[in-house]
Amino acid sequence: MNVSAASEFVYAQKASTGVSIRQAQHQSTTAPLLICRTVSTNHMLLRCGREGRENLMNCGRSTIARTSAFVAISHLVLATITVYAGNYYPRSGPTFSLGIRSGITASTLWGHGSYVLEDELRGNFFQLGDNARWVLTGGLYLALHFSDFAALQTEINYCGLGKRYEGMSSITGDNETIDIHLDYLIMPIMLKLMLPFTGDNFRPYLAVGPYLGVRLNAQVKKVDQLNENINDLGILNAFRHESAANGETRGVDVGSILGIGVDTRLGPGYFEFGVRGLLGFVGVFDEDTLGANAEEIRNAALWFTGAYHFEF
Repeated sequence: MNVSAASEFVYAQKASTGVSIRQAQHQSTTAPLLICRTVSTNHMLLRCGREGRENLMNCGRSTIARTSAFVAISHLVLATITVYAGNYYPRSGPTFSLGIRSGITASTLWGHGSYVLEDELRGNFFQLGDNARWVLTGGLYLALHFSDFAALQTEINYCGLGKRYEGMSSITGDNETIDIHLDYLIMPIMLKLMLPFTGDNFRPYLAVGPYLGVRLNAQVKKVDQLNENINDLGILNAFRHESAANGETRGVDVGSILGIGVDTRLGPGYFEFGVRGLLGFVGVFDEDTLGANAEEIRNAALWFTGAYHFEF
């Protein structure tokens, strides 16, 4: 509500309750001052609350924001180009391709909750290092080619996500690791756009689309070795006396995949090599069990993949 609207509201309310018009007009002139003072006070409180952790995380948050914006814009651009390709480079009819995929992922975690988790681990480790978790992947895919240069592709892949933390234990002085294992069936639906000027034997492509991940297993290893006196905010306690974390993790994950690669003819089919980025939009852990900070721990991965498919 702006200042003039607030004045009119006070004036109308006073008049309707039997207060004289002159009194209402006089009191309405004080409304803008009260509103401005309230807004000013709230503004000062908000500024005071923007200290500490948020100042340390601005860089990371801005990077994630730029990444999310890039993925969203890529969705729109590829959808537009795909329609163009389908109109100007039509096939005589749709064709299909069926293939098998393998590769390796380098995964990590992102979000405000991941920074909280790192702060907790620093209570147990000197010189804490956070490293990617490297896991082999594999799966199948089916694509519908509705033009010479555009296809709709769906996949089902086993994909290991998570993160590894390493450091010197504050208790034993030994180098130790904490492993967060998050294993999913990742099922993306992607638009695949082949560049139109490279011919049939060598086809660079762009691919983008959403994915649904179904959790297969969740496990956190070596948490029982942590210091019992850690200033825990709720994320680590649930893992301290058990290795299985299925009860503390969500059963599904949702996010987006953006990738580039090349298809090249090899024998009766095509060999494909590509690199993908995976960004999760849903919290991995259950905040009802682990606390509010756990809601903002999300998956992220770089995915190196090779595949072979037949077209028919």
